[in-house]
Amino acid sequence: LKILQLTLQEAEKLPLVHSIYSSYIDRVPQDLKESVEKSSKLDYCQWKGEPPFTTYTEKWKGCLDYIMFCPDLSFTSTSSLIPLSLLELPAEEVVKRHTALPDETFSSDHVCIAARFILRHHVH
Repeated sequence: LKILQLTLQEAEKLPLVHSIYSSYIDRVPQDLKESVEKSSKLDYCQWKGEPPFTTYTEKWKGCLDYIMFCPDLSFTSTSSLIPLSLLELPAEEVVKRHTALPDETFSSDHVCIAARFILRHHVH
């Protein structure tokens, strides 16, 4: 197999990509974070930018799943991708009730992650 390599000038033109959960959680107002933490026992302070887990087993838990997006789509058009909402993740105590995923509540070995975006077109 060959290694495909860009020149520095070509690489600088590539869009910056962000993880939706880490980008979004940094912008959630503190009072909303505290409210959600109390109701769901989900500690946003422990996230460090990403969910603490998206898969959960007896021997290992961790974040394997990501939603990546590029906010500025100007490299292809005059549009922006704007995140509107995220699916809240289950608290660890809910997931570990049955030791590991999947179980009778969660049908997959990964928790569901989802985001809703709008595509804003800029008129020049």
